[in-house]
Amino acid sequence: MKERKNIIICLLVVLAFYACNNKYYDPDELIEIEYVGVSDTLKGEKLNTQFGVVSKLFFVNTYLVGLTSQSSHFLEVCRPEYDTCVVSFGEFGRSRNDFVDMPYDVHARDTKRGPELYIADGGSSITKVVDLELSFKKGRTVVKKVIKRPSSICGYEYHVIQKSEKDYAFYKELSYHDSRDHIYFTPSIGFNKQGEETVYDLYPKILPIDDYDILSAAYAGDIEVRPDLAKCVLVHRFIDLIDIVDLDKQTVTGVKVKESYNFDYFTTIKDASLVAESLKAFNINASVTDNYIFQLKSDMTIKEMMEIEVNEHIPYHSTVVVSDWEGKVLRSFVINEVLRAIAYDEKSEFLYGVDNYGCLFRYKVSLK
Repeated sequence: MKERKNIIICLLVVLAFYACNNKYYDPDELIEIEYVGVSDTLKGEKLNTQFGVVSKLFFVNTYLVGLTSQSSHFLEVCRPEYDTCVVSFGEFGRSRNDFVDMPYDVHARDTKRGPELYIADGGSSITKVVDLELSFKKGRTVVKKVIKRPSSICGYEYHVIQKSEKDYAFYKELSYHDSRDHIYFTPSIGFNKQGEETVYDLYPKILPIDDYDILSAAYAGDIEVRPDLAKCVLVHRFIDLIDIVDLDKQTVTGVKVKESYNFDYFTTIKDASLVAESLKAFNINASVTDNYIFQLKSDMTIKEMMEIEVNEHIPYHSTVVVSDWEGKVLRSFVINEVLRAIAYDEKSEFLYGVDNYGCLFRYKVSLK
């Protein structure tokens, strides 16, 4: 009888171990919320400021920073409370104040030294700290410091949150050594404090998908860093899900809309040609402050969104959802303009947005 009990216990342990290792997604806590209906409609003010095609917006201090893909520069900056002038910098070249790469890893923060931009460069092997105030005045990039990244986190797949040279966190995107062998590595979150590194296994098991386009869509998203560097949020693009990462406690809390599909759904897509019509572009863009998370959302498929971009006559509106850093939804509202990037200024309580044509709008959003 005793031997039989031991067999049963061993079997339960094996099953428990299998269950733990059969997870595609495993945060410390998963909060499922009901669908958030729109509670208000905001009327915007169109400002006499023209940006290029902007992929991200940041508001820091009094500066509104747009990340663009122009051939001569990638940063466009204005001070909307003072004037309508847009100053462009972020030139390409080989000097200290130039950039070798088009950066995709950019963070803005307001420090005691003034507003700064942290920008990856050189194959993401270094982080350049840009003096935003001086660069704006001079109309050219002024790099005040260069931080060399450890070799273990060099590469385009790494997004690094640099607190200091020896204190940082990173998010590593989906990666592979050779795409021909169809062996892929799940995204991961890492923390390094004074040389001691910890890796958080958010995705214990990779989705059983051979097609890289489908697999990369499953893990697609963006990372937004809270200005005080206490937390960041991973915003999933094609799942109605965000992951709130506590950078001090090294914990992850997932917040998912209950009715939306999860990671398993991607295994039902049989061909990459079906991705555009099978997936919804839930999160188009996001912006964060020390107190709030803003999500620019959609309930349309990728295919429908692509049609809107080329046909301005298709009726569409933008939806913005505001949450706190515990994942609680505070407010949601509709905006008549078709926005592609947003940023919020807590002091003035203005939400700024840029549309597909580079036009700048602002909306009064009181949250207190």
